Amino acid sequence: MCPVLEKRRIALTIFVVALVSLIVWLVPGNRGPLYQGKSPDYWMNYNYGGPYADRMFRGAWVGFGSNAVPFLVNALNQKISVEPKISYRSFVRGLPSGLRSFLPTPAPPAEIVRSRAASALGIIGTASRPAIPALVRTMTGDECEFVRSAATNALKLIDPQAAARPGVK
Repeated sequence: MCPVLEKRRIALTIFVVALVSLIVWLVPGNRGPLYQGKSPDYWMNYNYGGPYADRMFRGAWVGFGSNAVPFLVNALNQKISVEPKISYRSFVRGLPSGLRSFLPTPAPPAEIVRSRAASALGIIGTASRPAIPALVRTMTGDECEFVRSAATNALKLIDPQAAARPGVK
């Protein structure tokens, strides 16, 4: 065999192995609870839109129930909101739709994640009682008004007596 063709074959093999390794590394494994075969991370990053967006959001978190509370408390604590100039979200948005379907969905901004997490805790209801301290911290300490509002509304749904205490609006 020609040495040039042999080198090309080796280079192509290395490229294919690297590409497959990258895809396997980017696709997260299923850890923790599932709803419709998808993880809480999937539903947190899901692009809710259309006339049934609210119903889909509610359905996912009611489906998880109290199993999602630890995940949601961690999401409430997510503070990184400064996006680099070239982010994964902007990179994926520029790809063809056929290729985008193979890659993980980019996460929304941290403020949206925290707001969704608080809303989901409220939807789960009284089973979210272990998250009350995190909700109170979010109500008083978050820099975004709509996140604080979502945490306040969630607390009112989870524990109306705690929400009636002084300092809770």
